[in-house]
Amino acid sequence: MKTIQIKILKDKVLLTYSVDNNILIKTLENAVIDGADLAGADLAGADLAGEQLAGARLRYANFIGANFKGADLRDVDFKGADLRDVDFKGADLTLADLTLADLIGTDLRGANLGGTNFRGADLRDVDFRDVDFRDTNLRGADLEGANFTGADLRGASYTSRQIDSAITDETTILKD
Repeated sequence: MKTIQIKILKDKVLLTYSVDNNILIKTLENAVIDGADLAGADLAGADLAGEQLAGARLRYANFIGANFKGADLRDVDFKGADLRDVDFKGADLTLADLTLADLIGTDLRGANLGGTNFRGADLRDVDFRDVDFRDTNLRGADLEGANFTGADLRGASYTSRQIDSAITDETTILKD
């Protein structure tokens, strides 16, 4: 029997799950199925590539350097989460809430961001190449150095002042 504990940043145990051959993803899946609130969990560097975490509550959690490549993150609550240097390539973040999250240096190439809320998020140096921003809220987000090469921003909410500090080129489609 292997026990895994998920802790908040101050080493307080948030969730404990024991099962034969336990791995982190089994613990997380069990938590999501049970509707656990994983707010403040410390999962820095976690490899969650391709996993199903739709609807999870991960507010203010620490995921620095984590791998969510190709993961199902529809309707996940990442409000205020630390997502610096995370790999979200090809992930489905439809309707996810990333309000006030820190995503500095994160890779979102090819991610599905339909209806995603980035209000007030720190998106400096984020790689958004070839992303469709249909119904995406970027209001109040810091876009300095964010790469929008090949991105379609026609359906996004943002100001021209925000986009002025981002990287765009002739393949970037801006709203009218």
